[in-house]
Amino acid sequence: MSKIFRISILFFIFASFIYAKGGFPKSYYDIKSTKMKKMVFFNTLVPLIKKQNEQILKDREFIEQFFKTGVLNTKRDGIAMLKMIKLKKYYKVKKLYDYDSYMKKINIIPTSIILAQAALESGWGNSRFTKEANNIFGHWTYGQLKWCIQTSKKLERKNYKKQQTA
Repeated sequence: MSKIFRISILFFIFASFIYAKGGFPKSYYDIKSTKMKKMVFFNTLVPLIKKQNEQILKDREFIEQFFKTGVLNTKRDGIAMLKMIKLKKYYKVKKLYDYDSYMKKINIIPTSIILAQAALESGWGNSRFTKEANNIFGHWTYGQLKWCIQTSKKLERKNYKKQQTA
């Protein structure tokens, strides 16, 4: 899998996280000073990025520990298996026991890269998409939720049917 694709997935995760948190405060758009606006931009995003990177590291650590203790451990508790299944879906890993795929997909992105990308794609938070749809990273999400859910369900059914016939 290409590095660009992996980074795109992680940007999407960050974008979803920031979108869920409500984005920039309304007072942000009243700031006239460019210097102050950039400072608020960074101060708003950095804690969110750090929090998401911490979660990604926890997920990675869980995967490493899961495989370290033995994949075929029959005494493995159900909670760990449920978490594995959840992480498999979340990070779009094809096979549940594919350690290398998890390690390729579950990794942090440096804060500086995320901030630079966010600033570039959102015009320092001033783009119409950022203001109207809280869209910092260029992922179109505003008004498309119903379509995304329907498409996701269709893909799940299709994949389920493939697994049943295999």
